[in-house]
Amino acid sequence: MKKLVLLLMVMTLGLSSFSAVGNCAGGFSTPREAAVSFMNNMKNGNYDAAIRSMYSFRNADEKTLSSEIKLYRDYYNKKGGIKSYSIIEEKRGYDVTEIKVLVKCGNGESHDMGMKIVLRDGKWHVNAL
Repeated sequence: MKKLVLLLMVMTLGLSSFSAVGNCAGGFSTPREAAVSFMNNMKNGNYDAAIRSMYSFRNADEKTLSSEIKLYRDYYNKKGGIKSYSIIEEKRGYDVTEIKVLVKCGNGESHDMGMKIVLRDGKWHVNAL
């Protein structure tokens, strides 16, 4: 019985961890949901989960992923992290949506970030920045 309970706990933890990574395999129902999930990870300093959730990196090797994660981590750490963000534009196409996000950094600077969200297998995924 204890082994069964332990197995269920491990499976539950594993599934919840997978969901927190950004649901890359499952994607999202709307482009906005994909963008918000990605940006929440970035805002919370979880660059690893944000980058790994991108559809364009689904088959990337660990060296490429680590390099990309470091790039974003270093960039935003120098700016005091992401203080807030807001979606300011959404151009929806059939299978590609472009979203523009206004990012406000901890040091007071702000900039626009363009995102391409793609529809794959009926779900939306962040594909490129």
